[in-house]
Amino acid sequence: MKTYLQKILLLVFLYTSSSAFGQILINETFNGSSTPSGWSNSIISGGVSWSFTNVPVFTTTSGGNYAKFLDTQASTINNAYLMTPVLNCTGRTSVKVKFEHYWDDVELIHCYVEVSPDNGATWVQAYSDVDDGSGDIGTYAVPMVTTLDITAIVANMPSARVRFRFVNEGSTAGKSWNIDNVLIYTDPGLDMYQFVTPDYLGCATNYTNAELVTVKVINRGINNISNFPVSVDIITGLANGISQTITTTYVPILMPGDTNIYRKRFRLYI
Repeated sequence: MKTYLQKILLLVFLYTSSSAFGQILINETFNGSSTPSGWSNSIISGGVSWSFTNVPVFTTTSGGNYAKFLDTQASTINNAYLMTPVLNCTGRTSVKVKFEHYWDDVELIHCYVEVSPDNGATWVQAYSDVDDGSGDIGTYAVPMVTTLDITAIVANMPSARVRFRFVNEGSTAGKSWNIDNVLIYTDPGLDMYQFVTPDYLGCATNYTNAELVTVKVINRGINNISNFPVSVDIITGLANGISQTITTTYVPILMPGDTNIYRKRFRLYI
């Protein structure tokens, strides 16, 4: 019986070391007065690029400076983007983009969030507001918070990028797109980071076939987690070759950054 519980310990540690967990890939607040390190501020056409300012006041979560595209050329087709550094999404099964913004509405201007799985060689549109004069999105006082699931585009890709692109068809000036607090993160955020009990036993000491298994879990993501499955693979290592997978559910809410102890008595029938 001692053998199979040693096998349990081995399997749990292997799972822990190889499991993917939630991680913040980018958390940009644009608090400086110039393009953040690693970001690209590029003009495709026209003569206006993104700027970083605190005027007027934009009441976002971080406050202070923010990214702004202010179109000052009514007779010019302005097309410019603000692009993130390269994102390594290898092994990631869920990737999301969250940002706060105010889109100053008028006809014939457009805003896009575009995602590249291949370092900018190709782009996929993840968000757009092809403006028709139907109304602003957010305000300076109350910005809109938008979350995009880009998993289908970047999952398991080593060189992904996200860009925010403003396009004016050349008939309007004075309108803007204001962006702050760009957060790109991966889910799920759950990680089993420590196996607590049972411990290894010395010689001439045996485990029972109903041991209390205790692990520590942590929420490394940015969202609350609850009702997540816990699975233990048990291999006896004995001549009979019996193996068993036991799955249960952890019900309480685990907030971002929180850790907790999970205990469950598993019985192996041999």
